[in-house]
Amino acid sequence: MDRIIHLQRPTQLEREKILRIAAEDTMDKNFIEFVNWTKVAEKTSLLRPIELRLVPMSLEGTAFRNKFLDVDELMTYCEWFATFSNSIPDWMKRSPPGKMLSEWLVNHLGLTLTREDLESVVDLMEPYGQITNGIDLLSPSLDWTREVKFPHAVWAAGRSLIALLLPNFDVVENLWLEPTSWEGIGCTKITKAKGFLYGNVETRSYLEKRLVFCFGSYIASQMLLPFGEENMLCSAELEEAQEIATRMVIQYGWGPDDSAAIYFCSNADSIVSMGNAHELELAKKVEKMYNLAFDKAEEILMKNRKVLENTVEDLIQFENLTRKDLHDIIEKNGGIFQQEPFSLCLSKIISDDDFNSDANGSNSNLAKIIN
Repeated sequence: MDRIIHLQRPTQLEREKILRIAAEDTMDKNFIEFVNWTKVAEKTSLLRPIELRLVPMSLEGTAFRNKFLDVDELMTYCEWFATFSNSIPDWMKRSPPGKMLSEWLVNHLGLTLTREDLESVVDLMEPYGQITNGIDLLSPSLDWTREVKFPHAVWAAGRSLIALLLPNFDVVENLWLEPTSWEGIGCTKITKAKGFLYGNVETRSYLEKRLVFCFGSYIASQMLLPFGEENMLCSAELEEAQEIATRMVIQYGWGPDDSAAIYFCSNADSIVSMGNAHELELAKKVEKMYNLAFDKAEEILMKNRKVLENTVEDLIQFENLTRKDLHDIIEKNGGIFQQEPFSLCLSKIISDDDFNSDANGSNSNLAKIIN
């Protein structure tokens, strides 16, 4: 093939249809209506269609695995079936008495699934790709002391708090510390907000808030960690911030000057270069968006420093905080929420002289972070 076609991920409605079609092929027909497919579609937003087809069968299998069974009795029946199944003709198995015997045996062994069994499995599903581990360790620390907990608590508290303070942004479910986990010590669960997606396209308002959110853990580390100590957990989020700022300016034309120009189109025949000066101009706009988001995130957390400090302390003490716990901390310590309309371009205007004053860009937050 001489072309590569990139397909968008299915929307929630499309995912629900895919799941229902797959369920008809892989699940028992009696169990299909027991599942809330709308909720399953919400929790599988990052799965591809080929992966979605495996979900119904996995739900049914998980529900069976959660049943409490008498293993010895089950193995006895399995041996009996293995011995006599070939002796029983197929017409007898398909006859009404044969089906009644099969249903009785399933009920007797406790293998009958109910609506509650499948609803419990759906409720316990973790939204794919929405749980973030703070740090990966080959071996967890043996001494689970305050000093070990502190940087992980700062990372989790910073990103969770700024997500909670932004208006109409992603929902913070909970944050926790895992002393014996082989995958992560500091973790957050943040569910993607509804209403900021048109099909698969994110709105400008959501992207600006997401850009600010990316700096939460980094700024929290700057505020609370000892001088000279860096939290390497923030590197992935800083890279995401740079990617979002670049995409906003070049692909969508959402720059700091509110330009309507779009410099990139996915269906263009080729890439058109407009000269070095034009590329430098775009780079300045990307950097300006990056800096505006950095300054806004810093402003939010500085105004809520007491809330941040108490969140870290409670997380270290209890090792698990829910959304209600965070709201209580904010209310008790006089937290300040951001209000709509929320816009980076209206929050602070940076003149071009600020960028031209230093040819090396040493005054910019982007340069300071990278260096």
